[in-house]
Amino acid sequence: MKNMFKQYDYNFTEQEYRHIWENSLFIFDTNILLNLYRYQDSSRDEFIKILESLDDRIWIPHHVALEFKRNRLTTIRSRTNLLIEAKEAINKSQSTLVSELNKLQIKKVHSPIDVDNIKEKFKSLGDELIREINNTINDQQKINEADPLEEKIDTIFDNRVGSAAYTQEKIDTLYKNAQVKYKLKISPGYLDEKKDEVCVDNQIVYQKKYADYLIWQQILDHVKEVELKDIIFVTDDNKADWWLEVAVFNGNSQTKHRQPRPELLDDMYNHAEVKNFLMYDAEFFLKYSRDYLKASVSEETLQEAGETRILLNQLINSQAQSNLQAERILQSESYLRKIKGILKLQRHKQSHEFERYESHSPNDEQIIYCVECSSDSMIPEKNSETGYRCVYCDNEYSDDIESDCTICGITWPSDDLRRVVWTDEGDVEIICPRCRRDPSYVKDD
Repeated sequence: MKNMFKQYDYNFTEQEYRHIWENSLFIFDTNILLNLYRYQDSSRDEFIKILESLDDRIWIPHHVALEFKRNRLTTIRSRTNLLIEAKEAINKSQSTLVSELNKLQIKKVHSPIDVDNIKEKFKSLGDELIREINNTINDQQKINEADPLEEKIDTIFDNRVGSAAYTQEKIDTLYKNAQVKYKLKISPGYLDEKKDEVCVDNQIVYQKKYADYLIWQQILDHVKEVELKDIIFVTDDNKADWWLEVAVFNGNSQTKHRQPRPELLDDMYNHAEVKNFLMYDAEFFLKYSRDYLKASVSEETLQEAGETRILLNQLINSQAQSNLQAERILQSESYLRKIKGILKLQRHKQSHEFERYESHSPNDEQIIYCVECSSDSMIPEKNSETGYRCVYCDNEYSDDIESDCTICGITWPSDDLRRVVWTDEGDVEIICPRCRRDPSYVKDD
């Protein structure tokens, strides 16, 4: 029965792993090639050496090569844009810090903090970071200059790219098949269904939402045509239409085991008639290259490959540039809100310390715990219903705040009290749990 349902059995012995690595054709997805532009030079060099060592055991589908050529400049430009944004963020943070420190007027509360020294150190650190970013930008591949990495990839995959034998009629037929599979959530590619971009190459119209499906079909056709039995596919696409994640419990700990979707294994074993199929992301491909190819791969390279995969999939999740920009704005606003909250809390502490110093009052900072933020971040606020508000999330309720029930006069935590409008004129009662159980006061609560 095992051979009948091999797509559900993704387990190999050490001997089988070694056999597969020694005999496989290695096929690479577009994101693997483009991510080489996102690596540091040392990591990129180690990856390139592995590709070169595999010699004629590497191959890419025609559509992977097409996507690489079409997206190469965008990838180069996006990395430079991120560095420019980092520069702008540093410059803005320097100005913001100076402005906010000036607002705090720390010197007037006789604080031992040397504000001028803090400003100078922060400026020095910011200037150093900007110099490093400028140097990195200057070293970046220019989009209007010869590209050594592109030339290297062209050389490595020379005569190792699938043919462009698909006609428009063949492409359209594949797209119709993809539509059916997408509706049934059959891998791969159905999570790209909302993409609406198209491109034209050599008078063939390609739809981006079917790119993964097309690449997969080209792989299956090639593997079956040349009668290959061992295949390793490397992709940094992290989506669930490629990978199946299974929780594995070991005592008190839990880990996640990833393997190809059963539909992909079914295609390989039953359609392409492959005997063994493995699928890795770049990080694990590099990791196991050390074991089975005796490749030299540093821990820093492994870490960078993993981080780059995460970054790539964050970008994929915000495909449209407008959505990506909106996400960045939301993140920056959230971060700025947090910073403003911290500064507001600091100003409150400084102000209260000064008032306490002038009046010789007890050391009561009037800061209470916010359950929403899990932090001591609620300060007195005149316009709040409870008299307090969190500087981070604007929450106004806490068990540490007590108020009187307007019915029985007993003091309760504010979280237990409810505001009840009981007349057409809008009269409000603040009612405790005990009084809310009395139907003469609360009929609809």
